[in-house]
This record gives sequence, C-alpha cells and structure tokens, in this order.
Amino acid sequence: MRVDPDYGRVVGLGESVTAALHSYTGEIVWWSYNQGMNRAPVCLANGVFSQSFYDGSLEAFDAHTGRPLWQSNLPSTSRVGIVIADGTLYASNGEGGGFAPEKPYSVYAYRLDGR
Repeated sequence: MRVDPDYGRVVGLGESVTAALHSYTGEIVWWSYNQGMNRAPVCLANGVFSQSFYDGSLEAFDAHTGRPLWQSNLPSTSRVGIVIADGTLYASNGEGGGFAPEKPYSVYAYRLDGR
C-alpha cells in the first residue's frame, strides 16, 4: 500500500479511484475513491457514468458532477461490462472457469434511475 500524494489516501492493491478529466485541460473534474477493483469496461450515456466492480457492486454517477445517483449489488463478480440502450442499463455478472460454475452468468437490467 502507498499514500496517494494528491489525495492523502492509502491506496492498496484491492482499491481504485475513478476520475473524470476535463477534455481540454486534462484537469480532474471529479473523482471517487473505490474500495474495490474495477476490472470491467465502464459506460457513459445520457449523462450517466456507470461502473461495476469485481465484488459485484454496480454504481452510477452524474457524469458532469460526479454525484452518486445509485448503487446496487449483483450476486457475484462483475467483469464483463455495462451497456446502456433505450434508457436501460444492462449489467452482467457470473463466474467462469468450468462447465458448472457455482454462480452462472446472468444479465440484470436497470432503468437509469436505478430501478
């Protein structure tokens, strides 16, 4: 573990930070400390930034301000990514590595407000 010099937080191997950068200046517009690892592609659509984590947690933020909009927990790890289509967020989860995983792959659908 080490202390991040810009934010004064201890950053360990299982932790991460999500940061939104200004497209012209490269400065940090907002950032969020994550207690888990993000190992999946993130998604940005309709002003909503979404990300999922290895522990199965799923988060949505206002893309402009970084204000958390909602959070949900999938029943197992999430590492495939998120898709938003027609106002619906689709997130998948599951465990691979065999012909009969304990928690098979599944897809969950949320409205952009998290319901």
